[in-house]
Amino acid sequence: MAQGVAGANARQAILSGQPIDRVLTRRRSPRRDRRRGVPALAGLSALGLGAIARNTASGIATFAAVMFVIPPLITILPSSIANSITPYLPSNAGDALMQIGHHANTLSPEAALAVFAGYVAVVIAVAAGLLIARDV
Repeated sequence: MAQGVAGANARQAILSGQPIDRVLTRRRSPRRDRRRGVPALAGLSALGLGAIARNTASGIATFAAVMFVIPPLITILPSSIANSITPYLPSNAGDALMQIGHHANTLSPEAALAVFAGYVAVVIAVAAGLLIARDV
């Protein structure tokens, strides 16, 4: 997220005085700034999973399973259970950050950011603990 804001500020500094300057100085929505952080958080999650597994291939496979395989498997569960679990999955929390407007069975953008960042914090903390225990 900070990278996106820094990039926007750098573009503003480079393009100041150009006719495009007015477009860059328009008031931005906070949601647009949050959207920039989703790929960074996903990357940190993948980094943590790779550090936990100590193998690049298994880290990528675990990330793909968590983000792309587990959410469709949740639909096998009864709908009462699936509807209560689905919003809290990492991929659905990331999707809730990207959506415009609130949809049924999704978290609010603030809650989705907290859930997604919480998953990343837990993965990074576990990876750091394992790194200290195994490699130092």
